[in-house]
Amino acid sequence: ALGQPLVSRADLLAAAGVLAQIVDAESQVQERIFADARRDARRETLLTFVALLLLGLLSAIAVWAAPRAAATAPVRKLLRASIRTVFDQRRSLLRAERMAIAAESAATLAHELRNPLAGVTMGLQNLERELPDHATRIGPMVGELQRVSRTLNDHLGALRAPLEPATDTDVAQMVDELVELLTYEAAAGVAVVDDVVDGLRARVPADRLRQVLLNLGLNAIQAVEAGGGRVVFEGGRTPEGLRLEVHDTGPGFPEPVLKGAMGPLVSSKPGGSGVGLRLVRRLTEEMGGRLQVQNDPAGGARAVVILPELEEPS
Repeated sequence: ALGQPLVSRADLLAAAGVLAQIVDAESQVQERIFADARRDARRETLLTFVALLLLGLLSAIAVWAAPRAAATAPVRKLLRASIRTVFDQRRSLLRAERMAIAAESAATLAHELRNPLAGVTMGLQNLERELPDHATRIGPMVGELQRVSRTLNDHLGALRAPLEPATDTDVAQMVDELVELLTYEAAAGVAVVDDVVDGLRARVPADRLRQVLLNLGLNAIQAVEAGGGRVVFEGGRTPEGLRLEVHDTGPGFPEPVLKGAMGPLVSSKPGGSGVGLRLVRRLTEEMGGRLQVQNDPAGGARAVVILPELEEPS
C-alpha cells in the first residue's frame, strides 16, 4: 500500500541473518585456507630438506668419481640430469598441492554460499509475488542471484574430484588397519574395536570408502574422549549391499544432526564446524550410497553407511 515500506522489518532481519551466515561461512573457509597454507609450508620445508640431502649425496659421488678423468663425463652428465629431475619433481609436487588446496577451498566456499543465496532468492521471489507493482525492480535482482547460483554450481562440478573406479576391496583388512591407526589416536581409556565380518570383501571405490570410515572413526573417538568408552566398527553384506556401522558410547548426536541438518556450524562435537559429517555424506552419496545417523536407546551415536554393489566381488 502507498506509504508502507517495500520490505518489512521481519524481511530485513531475515536478510541480515542470511548475510551473517555468509560471513560465518567465509570466515571458516579463510581459517581453513590459513591452516592449509601452514601445512603446505611444512611440506615445502621437508621437500627442500630431502632435495638438498639428495643433492649432497650426488655431489659426494661426483667428487669421488672426479679423479677418473674422462671416464667420469657420463657420470657427471647423469648427475646433472638427476639433480634437475629432483627439483622439477619437487616443483611439480608443490604446484599440484597448492592447486589442490585452492580447489578444495574454492569448492568449500561455493558450497557454503549456495544455501544462503537460495534463501535470499526465495525471499525475493515471495516479495515479488506479494508486491506485483514492484516486480520490475525485484525481478532483475532475482535473475542476478540465480545467475550467481548457477555459476557456483558450475564451479562445484568442475572442482569436484572424479570418482575412482570400484575395485575388489578387502574391506575387513581396511577396517583392521583403520582400527589400529585410531587406537593410537584415541585417548587413554578409549577402546577401538573391530567387529566386521571376517573376510568381508566388496567392489567399491577403496580410497573414498577409507576416507569415509576414517572420518567417522575420528568423530567417534573425539566424542568419547572426555570420559573414556568404546568405538566399534561393524560391517557385513545385506540385501541392500555393503553395510558398515561405526558406533560409540559418547553423548550421541545432537538433535539438528539427527534431523538431517549437516550444514555449516552444525556439528556432532562441541565447538565443531560440521565439516566432517558433511564430507562423509557427500563422499557416500558420490559412491551411490547413503549415510544414516541415529542415537542408540542405550546411549551413544551410530553412523551407518550403505553402499550398493554393481556386481559381486571376484
